[in-house]
Amino acid sequence: MALQNVRAVMSWYRQEIFRERQSGEANRARLEQLTAALRECVADQQALEQAGPEEAERITTLYKTRYAALTKE
Repeated sequence: MALQNVRAVMSWYRQEIFRERQSGEANRARLEQLTAALRECVADQQALEQAGPEEAERITTLYKTRYAALTKE
């Protein structure tokens, strides 16, 4: 479950990076912010490989909340 949530957020960031690059007038600061957030997702995805149940639950909750916030905008 945690991995699915992380991947959903990663997908959202990738789509936004693509859209920003395709916009014609890419906002460099926004691209940097999106890229940094995507890197954080990758790190959390890798951390899940070693995570115990409590850490996996924390990541699941974090990414469920983050995805809900991102998709509300």
